[in-house]
Amino acid sequence: MRRLVLCASASLAFVACVDLFHSTDDFHTACENSPDASGCHVDGQARAPAITVDAPCSLSPSEAAASAERACAWLGACESPVGGQQFSACMTKALAVFNCSIAREQHAKGKTLDLWSCLTTVDRCEDVRRCLVGEEVAACEKSGSYVNCLPAAPGVRFDCVNKAIAFENCAVWGQTCVAHTGQSGAQCGGSISPSACTDGCISTALRACVTTNEGARDEGFDCALRGAGRCESGQCLGTGDACTGSEATCSDGVATLCVAARTQKIDCGSLGMKCREGALTRGWDPTSACYGDSPCTGDRCSGATLYSCTSSVERSVDCGVVGLGKCTLIETTEGTRGACGKP
Repeated sequence: MRRLVLCASASLAFVACVDLFHSTDDFHTACENSPDASGCHVDGQARAPAITVDAPCSLSPSEAAASAERACAWLGACESPVGGQQFSACMTKALAVFNCSIAREQHAKGKTLDLWSCLTTVDRCEDVRRCLVGEEVAACEKSGSYVNCLPAAPGVRFDCVNKAIAFENCAVWGQTCVAHTGQSGAQCGGSISPSACTDGCISTALRACVTTNEGARDEGFDCALRGAGRCESGQCLGTGDACTGSEATCSDGVATLCVAARTQKIDCGSLGMKCREGALTRGWDPTSACYGDSPCTGDRCSGATLYSCTSSVERSVDCGVVGLGKCTLIETTEGTRGACGKP
C-alpha cells in the first residue's frame, strides 16, 4: 500500500515529513469507484479535508498538511506560481492557516480565512479564479511582461506574460497589493498608500520596508487579517498574554517570542524548519524565528513530482495525487518556477 508523504527538507541530515493519509491508496480507490462520494471531486481523485470560517481549527495535523498541499498545488497550476504561489513559499503560509497549532496567536481571520476555505473546495481552474477574483476580469491590455495591481479588485495582483494573465490575491497571505514603482514593481505587502515607504503602522496596515536593487519594497501585512486584528509598535498584535523582551527562545523546535508586547509561539518543526534563538531577522515577521538550511537552489520536476525550493526549504508534491497534470517548469516575470499541470 503506497503512502503519500509531504517532506520539507531543512538540511541533508534533517527532513520533516508529514504522513498525509494513513492509507492513501484505499482513499483513492474509493473515490475512483464512487467519484460523487463525500471527500472526492469530479475526476475521482481524493479531495483534502476542508476548513470553514465557523470551524477554522477543525483539522488534524495530517489533514491540515493535505489541505495545504492541494490548495497550493492548484494555485500554482491554475494561476501560475508567481509571488507567494510558488509551491514551497505557499506551503509555509498555508500550513500555518490549516494547522492552528503552528501560530495560534497570529491565526488567519477575515478575508484570508475566507479565501483558503474557498480554495479547499475547488475542482476546476475556473473555481480557483472565482475564489481569487470573482468573475472573469480583463487586465492584460498590451503585449510584453509586466505586473500591476488590479483596479477592479483592490488587493489583487496580476501578472501578464504576452497577454496571458495570472492572478494572485494578496489577502491569501494576509497582505494587500502594493505598486510603489509602477507596473514592474507591484507586489504583495502591507499598505496600499502610494507615498514613500517608511516603516510603521497605518491604521491596521503594517508597513515594513526592505531595500532591494529596485528600491524600498513594503513586505508588511494587513494586521486586520490575523491575530488580534491591530497594528501596534510596527508589529501585528497577537492574542497571547502580555510579555516583555524581543528575542526568541527555542524548545523542541518551537519558538517563543514577544511580539508587540504579547507572547507568541511558532512551531517551526511543523513548518519543516528549524528554530533560531535571538533577535528576529525580520522584526515585523514572527515566522523569521524559523529557518531552513536545505542546499536546494530552485524548482525542479522529477516525473510527476514537483520539488519546490524557497528560503532554503524544499517541499514536494505528487501532482497526480492532487488531481493535476504532470510537473512542468514555466517562465514567469519572476524567473523559472515549477508547477503541476492544469487538471
